[in-house]
Amino acid sequence: MVLIKRLATSTDITESPICNACAIAPFLNGSTEIFLVSSAMELVFRNAVPPKDYLDCIGSKIVRVKADGSEQIDIGRIRKIDSLISNTGSSSFKAAVLVTIDNTSAVSDVFNPPANIGQVVLNNLVTIKTDNGDFTGRITNTNSRFQPISAGLNGRPILGFDVNITASLTAQESGAPVINADGDLVGMFVFSTGSSAHCVDGESLIFSSL
Repeated sequence: MVLIKRLATSTDITESPICNACAIAPFLNGSTEIFLVSSAMELVFRNAVPPKDYLDCIGSKIVRVKADGSEQIDIGRIRKIDSLISNTGSSSFKAAVLVTIDNTSAVSDVFNPPANIGQVVLNNLVTIKTDNGDFTGRITNTNSRFQPISAGLNGRPILGFDVNITASLTAQESGAPVINADGDLVGMFVFSTGSSAHCVDGESLIFSSL
């Protein structure tokens, strides 16, 4: 579990609420880079529901926090932001945010399991791990694509999937990792509509080299 917050960049852009993030070890062959990726909309939108008033936060400092906000540890800065739209019927913008880690000791505890990128398999049980608890459900759709609307991901489609859950997750929980029964990282939760949690698959999270 990794909780982060973007610090204020000016008197006009105040600090973000606490957000969830996925910790990504250097899965790319030959890469030693360590980074976080999140889709927490509060990091880059002043109002997250519905997302509007996009903020220019490239280079903003990111800190790791406890759930109660009692501790802050500098970990890095926002390196890339991409805006996404989904084919699930929602026209609201979502965010894919890449954070480069400068202080590896601050996140060294999170690079054990999950150690692999897991496959998205229809009807498999997966767990969305958030600061408000774990939410387990079955994958009901393996073709919930997200489309970048900027050049940040070279315009390529981002594969997504839907998980049936009994609770409606909040905008703060956007960015939480999705783990399978083997402890592999299957993807990242982005947003929910009703009982469907819309997620980006793990392969699509590895965009640091693009």
